[in-house]
Amino acid sequence: MSIKNENSNNNLYIYRHADGNISEVITYRKYLIEEIKKHPGAKDNMEIQSFSPESVTNDKFRKFISIAKNARFTIYQVNELKP
Repeated sequence: MSIKNENSNNNLYIYRHADGNISEVITYRKYLIEEIKKHPGAKDNMEIQSFSPESVTNDKFRKFISIAKNARFTIYQVNELKP
């Protein structure tokens, strides 16, 4: 799996499909959407496949989360804990 890693402390995500493991950490919404689109559990889902990862606003991202949830994906935002 090709993960786009950049130095970002507040745009870190992971996902899990109902029948699989948790992904590696993915930076930025655009890359998260691209990675979910590549997942075998999303290959035949036209809503996911037709979703554009470009210019992802908060509203657009919430819509994608809903579409992904209906396709049995769970998306998590990752936060680093500081002492």
